[in-house]
Amino acid sequence: MIWRRDHLTIPGKPAELFLALLPDFLVISAVLAVAILAPSAPSCPLERARYTLRDAPGFTAGFKPVPTTPDWPVDNAFFVRSAKSGKTYWFLSYFGNGQGTHGHFASTYDITRPGWTPPNPDSGKERPLGDLDYMVLDADYRFQSEGLVRHGSPPPAHILIPDLSAALWYRTPSDQREGAPVAFFDLAGCEP
Repeated sequence: MIWRRDHLTIPGKPAELFLALLPDFLVISAVLAVAILAPSAPSCPLERARYTLRDAPGFTAGFKPVPTTPDWPVDNAFFVRSAKSGKTYWFLSYFGNGQGTHGHFASTYDITRPGWTPPNPDSGKERPLGDLDYMVLDADYRFQSEGLVRHGSPPPAHILIPDLSAALWYRTPSDQREGAPVAFFDLAGCEP
């Protein structure tokens, strides 16, 4: 049977009303479907995320955008700030050969200092705390194989730097040592 308007009946309502509203309903449904299914920008981009070290809230962390270079293609630096000493430790991320569930941090000097340049990738002399492995995990503590993502991307829920405690103690001058537990940096909020 061929569909015709006179075959449509709605109890108590004329079929014409339904047919008149049908195009509007379809347009609204399509717009809502696109809005729901379309990828959206993260509510807190990586560079605004702030972290607190579990069991040691005096240690906070976050990211700051840095220019990329052929040797350092990741466009953000990770920092760890100590409330006790007032020091900020800076790191650049790299991924080595791309294998495994973690990335690597190369420590660097203060990136906010005028004239700062990234360390030479083949020299450890410009890395005050050396290199450290790190792992990023989602809210369910699953490893994220991409490691730290780029400027503007969603921040990981947890960051683990297993050797940070040893680096803050043994790779600093004896009068500047800091004690920190081996623990997760947990996403604590988003700066405006």
